[in-house]
Amino acid sequence: MALITIPNSFSAGATIVASEHNDNFSTIADDYNGNITNANVAAGAAIVGSKLNLAAPGNIGATTPGTGKFTTLNATGATTLDGATTIGNASGDALTYHPAAWTLTNSVSITGTWTDLGTVTTVDINGGTLDGVQIGGTTATGELIVNDSADAANGLGDQGTSGQILESAGAGSNPTWVAGPGTSLLSTTTMTGSSNSGNIAIAAAKVYFVTFEFNDADDTGGAVMAIRFNSDGNSIYNWVHDTISHGTSPASSLVGDNSDTEIEMGPAFKDEATADSTFRGQFFINTTLEGALSATVKGSGVIQDDTGGVYNGVDFSGVALGTLTIADFEILPLAGNVDGVIKVYEFA
Repeated sequence: MALITIPNSFSAGATIVASEHNDNFSTIADDYNGNITNANVAAGAAIVGSKLNLAAPGNIGATTPGTGKFTTLNATGATTLDGATTIGNASGDALTYHPAAWTLTNSVSITGTWTDLGTVTTVDINGGTLDGVQIGGTTATGELIVNDSADAANGLGDQGTSGQILESAGAGSNPTWVAGPGTSLLSTTTMTGSSNSGNIAIAAAKVYFVTFEFNDADDTGGAVMAIRFNSDGNSIYNWVHDTISHGTSPASSLVGDNSDTEIEMGPAFKDEATADSTFRGQFFINTTLEGALSATVKGSGVIQDDTGGVYNGVDFSGVALGTLTIADFEILPLAGNVDGVIKVYEFA
């Protein structure tokens, strides 16, 4: 309803026509009965809420809501929602916050699943559990989480190898994996009809334990096993070995050299066509030496002849003189070819 304009007016002494008089009242009645508009309500009318039926408010502003619902609601200023409140009713609904701070005045329990929290720059989690969480760039199974150089939780970046332990690198540095106490298998070398094991990698300032098993592949009965370092065949080696026959009256045979091109491990072991003669044993390599010694060898073994009934024990030792920087060693028969297996263990 617009502001009411009376269609007919009468001056003093004028004849009042019934139709005009009734038309004036009809104009007022037609506007008032169901056609009152905002123009007819005073700005200070202060109509109380109890007189408004907001269950079906019809048009509010330029927006037409569904029954009892607002499709668009803009609340400006401090807003309070009391009681149980539901925002959204479908998985496709979106909720956007633009606050500088979000304050929870009570202990709040959140149910359901957060599929993505976005980027959280600061979080303090006290209690509870974290399940299936990837921290930093770590994805490897068994990788440890550390506080990295950027003062952020991240994967160590190295899982280490079996048997290693974690060693501190001091303040401000990540820990590192190192060999654990005892020994760990460093390498296995197989010889098949070979005249040389090839270079077996070791290093200076280390101690190694080596096991071996050989048999003469040529049936020549002349395989004498020897050790060299860094493929150096110069006369820099001193060695001695003692062969002791097993039996009720054992006999010893002591042999050595103080300027040889290798370290002999024992005497020739015989092999016949009927069966293999074997040389099995073990020795230590020490490369932690200083001065005129580059490496020392100390070991023992047992030679079994081809009949399987005669055994000879062998003790051997040797040194590599000079100032070699030890990088590897090799085992070779001084004549013929052998089959064998060499395993190297490193001490921590």
